[in-house]
Amino acid sequence: MPLSRSKVLLVQKISKATYSLCSTGENLAIKIQKIIDKKGFFWYSLCMSNYSKLTFSLNEDQEQVLIGTVLGDGHLGSPNKVNPYFSTNCCIKDKDYIWWKYNMLKSTEMFKRPPYEQTHHSFGKLRQVVELHSRASHSLLKYYNWFYPNGVKRIPREILDRLQPLGLAVWFMDDGCFSIWIGNRRKGRKGKLYKKVNICMGDFLYEDVELSRNYLLSKFGLDFKIYPKLKNSKGLHILAINKRKGVEDLVRIISPYIVSGMERKIGFLRNNL
Repeated sequence: MPLSRSKVLLVQKISKATYSLCSTGENLAIKIQKIIDKKGFFWYSLCMSNYSKLTFSLNEDQEQVLIGTVLGDGHLGSPNKVNPYFSTNCCIKDKDYIWWKYNMLKSTEMFKRPPYEQTHHSFGKLRQVVELHSRASHSLLKYYNWFYPNGVKRIPREILDRLQPLGLAVWFMDDGCFSIWIGNRRKGRKGKLYKKVNICMGDFLYEDVELSRNYLLSKFGLDFKIYPKLKNSKGLHILAINKRKGVEDLVRIISPYIVSGMERKIGFLRNNL
């Protein structure tokens, strides 16, 4: 039972390498068609990505964008454990930020298409996001093996050793934020204004959070503290700085790399330190 003409054309469009396999035998054609019918063409392209011939090398800035994104909102996936792909997304108001990532990385030719808008269902609501997905490539395998040694996302020493100010800035633009509050007011006096910066660590293991905290202190002199994200929350932590000098040091390190449109991440702090 061979593939229909329309499906063959779509398979060819997704991956020229896998298209050549469609004529190798009836059993393979039937298997491919089952994958397509059940999962769709995007999943098929990932499952067959071990036939990808795409290779590239990242320059220093590109590596920092990749590392910072995967530490933050990004993801490396590899259904076949041979040729991983890179993906990330952001809210619609930050689309210029994801386009910046695309422009930083596109010289590698890892992307088949630019960022695109998508509607997600989240907690019963429709949410507009901007998606970015790369092609699968063996060139991403070492990063996948570092970040996902057992299929679970971790923060390895190899990545923290490579982390530079640009990568830290990308990580902060992905998962960082600042907050302010006013301390207790005394009679006739204004309350003291406090400022704090946070990096949300999501569901990283506590040992990874602690390792990151120690690296940020030894490498950048940033004295983060570890707090639970919410009271009684299990496995969710944030790294936080609530001392003025620490906030100043962080802003000094990452502000040269903050992308246009993301100034709100440090804008208040930079202008009011």
